Amino acid sequence: MKLIPHATTGAAVGSLVAWGWNEPLAIPLGVAAAVLPDVDHIFDFYWHYVRRSRKRLFILFHGWEFVILLHLYQFFDHSWWASTISLGYASQIILDQIGNNAKWNTYIFSWRAWNRFRRFESYGKDSPGFYKAFTQSVPWLGPKMEPWFKQRDKEMYPEVYSD
Repeated sequence: MKLIPHATTGAAVGSLVAWGWNEPLAIPLGVAAAVLPDVDHIFDFYWHYVRRSRKRLFILFHGWEFVILLHLYQFFDHSWWASTISLGYASQIILDQIGNNAKWNTYIFSWRAWNRFRRFESYGKDSPGFYKAFTQSVPWLGPKMEPWFKQRDKEMYPEVYSD
């Protein structure tokens, strides 16, 4: 999933909480909660493109278990910020689960950990073009980095890029 859908959904979640609690800071917090979990892709990009390993997919900050834990915390806390973080993060996971056409277990952290983060057990497929969501989401940096990512992809997936 790309940056704009996550940020937009986070802003919508934050707006609802801001309206309900009369707390305008819920809007940027909602955006942060919906966008920041994707920071974990930096590690996956390193693993995939620098180490050139297709074996593992970590996505360490993506997990339905975290949604449950955040909702439990919010249930006991009842604060605007706990609600915003809980709902913003849930929107991140829901959009990824649907938008990335992932297997049912892709976003279950404990399943990925149990299977040692092996890509095929967790994700069910290889991922040539893994970088495209990043390069398309970050217009000030993506086009500059795309040739490097594409070259790595050609080296790692010759069957996809065969001429």
